[in-house]
Amino acid sequence: MRERTLALAIILSAFAPVATGYAAYVSRSTTQIADFLRRSVELVAMVLSWAAFRYVTRHDLAPDRLARIDRRASRVVAVAMATSAAVIALLAA
Repeated sequence: MRERTLALAIILSAFAPVATGYAAYVSRSTTQIADFLRRSVELVAMVLSWAAFRYVTRHDLAPDRLARIDRRASRVVAVAMATSAAVIALLAA
C-alpha cells in the first residue's frame, strides 16, 4: 500500500513541472521559474524516495546497510534542495 501511495504521488505530481515550465517559458517571470525549479526538485526527491523504498522492501538488508541507504538518500535530497534554494536566490537577486 505504501509503495502504491508513493507511485500515485509521483504520477499526480509529474504534470506540475511541465505546467509550470510552460508558464515560466511564456511569462519569463522569476517567480514562475523558481516555482518550476521547486516542483522539479520535489518530483526528483519523490522518485528517489520511491526508488529507495522499493530497493529496501525488495531486499533483505542488515540494519547498518539500511541506515546507510537512508542516509545516502537523505543527503541526495538535501543537496538537491540546497542547490534549488541557491538557484532561486540567484534568480531573485
